[in-house]
Amino acid sequence: MEGSMTWNCNNISRRYFMGGVASLVTVGATGTARAAASQFKTITPGVLTVAAFGEMPASGIEDGKLVGLDGDMIMAIAPKLGLTVKPLVMDNAATIESVVSGRADIMIGNMRWTSRRAAVMALSDAAYYVTYGSVTRKDSKLPNVVAISDLKGQRLATLTGAASSTDLKKVPDSGGVRFYDNSDAVIRDIIAGRVDFASLDPTMIAYLGSKNPGLNLKHITYKPDPEYPTLTGSSQAVFGMPLANPDLVDAVNAGLAWLKRNKQDRAIFAKYGLTDELYFTPLAENPRIGVDRDTSGNVTGPAAHKPKDFSALFS
Repeated sequence: MEGSMTWNCNNISRRYFMGGVASLVTVGATGTARAAASQFKTITPGVLTVAAFGEMPASGIEDGKLVGLDGDMIMAIAPKLGLTVKPLVMDNAATIESVVSGRADIMIGNMRWTSRRAAVMALSDAAYYVTYGSVTRKDSKLPNVVAISDLKGQRLATLTGAASSTDLKKVPDSGGVRFYDNSDAVIRDIIAGRVDFASLDPTMIAYLGSKNPGLNLKHITYKPDPEYPTLTGSSQAVFGMPLANPDLVDAVNAGLAWLKRNKQDRAIFAKYGLTDELYFTPLAENPRIGVDRDTSGNVTGPAAHKPKDFSALFS
């Protein structure tokens, strides 16, 4: 039974680790061929090195190419910038550090905007919008919409480095919070009864459910609670880039605007079976204003710079 569960979960998320070292794949034309065409500063000229949290449907590698919601967006944007794509697939906590330390040009993988992340990286405009998904066993007595008070005594789980971590640690009288390197391990422990309740990427939960409905799992949502805004509220999924590379930030933002303008973002989501309009609905209040954006949408804070218009690359 355990072996069967592991096989199912691993095949759904499509992680790409070999001996604990993240796999590296170069996609598209050679960096040398593209270098002359690209005006953007990257670690390797002509190549966009992408740190990806390799869990579908946000990102993974299939047939040697970066795929997934975030992956498909980057694969559409990069050629417009004269760049090929070199993915570095790693665990959730390592993606941010890879950009901050200069090992990657950009990170993807359904990363939520937070003020702490905006202090160390330049964060793109919103690629899409998400709430935290929650998963438990089908036989759990938890309601389909949980209040924080419902989590009393529950053994909680999330990913190391997840934005939900701070709020989960505040849940009163819980059975403790466990942290995992990947969602496969979380799902296995929920099925095995080692944890009761997990906050994970909602797109992953929906994708897992559609691909493997036989798992004894149910997807539940949170009742909004202002004391737990990250855990129970909606947030922006963004891409992270170095503070010192403003041109790349502006170009990626132009690419995201292009994807939205042509509704390519919706087509990408539909490709992976995700059609809920909430993924494309801006937040009623933008928490970024006064942190890393002004009321006109200009970049402020540590990543502040005079913006350049790269929209002509996407005409």
